[in-house]
Amino acid sequence: MRKLSNRIHRLCDLTRRVLNTSFALILTPLQENMNLLRDSAQLQTQLRLFENLVDTRHTILKLRPGQRQNWVGLAVAHHLNGNTAEAKKILDHYHSSLKVRRPPSFADRD
Repeated sequence: MRKLSNRIHRLCDLTRRVLNTSFALILTPLQENMNLLRDSAQLQTQLRLFENLVDTRHTILKLRPGQRQNWVGLAVAHHLNGNTAEAKKILDHYHSSLKVRRPPSFADRD
């Protein structure tokens, strides 16, 4: 039973390495394909390849900085990678980039 367990763990590790390499090779020439980038980020999250996830999320953010989900995705990637200070910095930067609109008051009306 122990031999079977070891073989399963080795097979999982090998699969993880092959998938990681495959997605890296696919993404190299297609850096602007959002579907592939999102799929890669999803797979990297499931396989716990957090260093690669940070790179992928950073690429997604560079391509579409106007979408809040991309900022949050990069912050979550840093958090999962163990860099909570960088995650907080990214969220603070996004928050400071938002235009603060105050609601119109009664005094503003003529």
